[in-house]
Amino acid sequence: MKIIYRHVIKEYLRILSIALLSFVAIYLIVDFFERLNMFVKNKAPIELMISYFLLKVPYIIFQTLPVAVLLATLLTIGIMSKNNEVTAMKSCGISVYMIAMPLILLSLLIAGFSFVTSEYITPYTNQRVAEIKNKVKGRKPKSVRNNIWYSGKDTIYNIRYYDIKTGTLNGVTVMNFDKDFNIKKRMDGKRAEFIDGKWVLKDITMWEFSNIEGVPKTVVVKLKENVMSLTETPESFKEVRKKAEEMSYSELKQFIAKLRSDGYEADEYIVDLQAKLSLPFISVIMTIIGIPFALTRQRAGSLAVGIGLSIVIGFCYWITLAFSLSLGHVGVLPPLVAAWVSLFIFLMVGGYMFSTIRQ
Repeated sequence: MKIIYRHVIKEYLRILSIALLSFVAIYLIVDFFERLNMFVKNKAPIELMISYFLLKVPYIIFQTLPVAVLLATLLTIGIMSKNNEVTAMKSCGISVYMIAMPLILLSLLIAGFSFVTSEYITPYTNQRVAEIKNKVKGRKPKSVRNNIWYSGKDTIYNIRYYDIKTGTLNGVTVMNFDKDFNIKKRMDGKRAEFIDGKWVLKDITMWEFSNIEGVPKTVVVKLKENVMSLTETPESFKEVRKKAEEMSYSELKQFIAKLRSDGYEADEYIVDLQAKLSLPFISVIMTIIGIPFALTRQRAGSLAVGIGLSIVIGFCYWITLAFSLSLGHVGVLPPLVAAWVSLFIFLMVGGYMFSTIRQ
C-alpha cells in the first residue's frame, strides 16, 4: 500500500502543480489586460505594476485552488482507470475507499494550507493591492473622517469630523440618557484633545435636563473644558473600515465584537466570518466529488473532459456559494447556514456518488 500511495500522491501533486500554475497564469494574463489601461493612463512605474500582480498571486491561488484540486483528482483517478490500474488494485482486494484515502488526506492538508493563507497572507496582500490601486489612480489617503457615531453605556457620541493630522475631534456632541432612554445631559464642544490618555472636551455648552414633580427644567452651563469617558484612542479613529477579504479571521472576529458592543448589527460580517472557516474545506468537497466522477467516466477520462468537468462543477459550486452568502448578507438566511449550506449540499452529492461506486 505504501508503494501504491506514493504512486498516487506523486501523480496527484504533479497534476495539481501544473493545474494551479496554469490557472494562476491565465488569471494574471486576463487581469493584466484589464488593468493595463489603468497603469498606462496614470503613467505608473513598472516596479509598481510588478508589485501589484505579484501581491495578487496569494489571493489567486486561494481562489483557484479548489478547481485545481478537482482537476487533479479527476485526471489522477481518470488516468489510473484508463490504464487499468484501478481495476488491478480492485482485483487485489483494494477497495475504492483505500485508493481514495491518500487524496482525501491531501485535500485536508490543502484545506489547512488555505486557512493559513487566508489568515496570515491574503489579508495583507489584498490590502497592499488596494493601496497600490489607489496610489496609481492618484487617490490620496483621507486626512479627515466625517460624521462619526459612537455609543457607550448610557452615552452617545457624535463627532463631526476627526482630523488625522492633528489628532483632534471636532464638533463633538455628547448625550447622556437615563434607564428609560430620556436625555439627561447634552454637551456640545468645539474640539476634543487626547491628553494623558483621556479625551478633554473644550469650549463646551452643556444642557442639563430634569423633571421635578412633573415640571421640566433645563439648565445651561458654559465650561472651558471637561474630561469625556470616551475610551477610544486616536488610533481607533485612524482606522478605515476594511473589507472582509482584507481582514484575517481573528481581526474580523474582533471587529464583529466591537460592532456588537457599540450596539450595531453585525450579521453581514458574521456571514463573512463563517465563510472564512468554510471556504478552505471546498478542496475536500471537490476531492470527494471528483473521485466518483473520474471512476464512472473512466472510458472518457481524457484531459479535455477532465478540464470541462472541473470548470462546470467548480462553477456550479461558486454560484451556489455566492447565492447562499448573498442571502445571508441580506438576512434571509442565518449566518451559519449561509456560509455552510453549499458545502453540505455538495458533500451530500459526493457522498451519494461514492455510495453508488462498485467496490
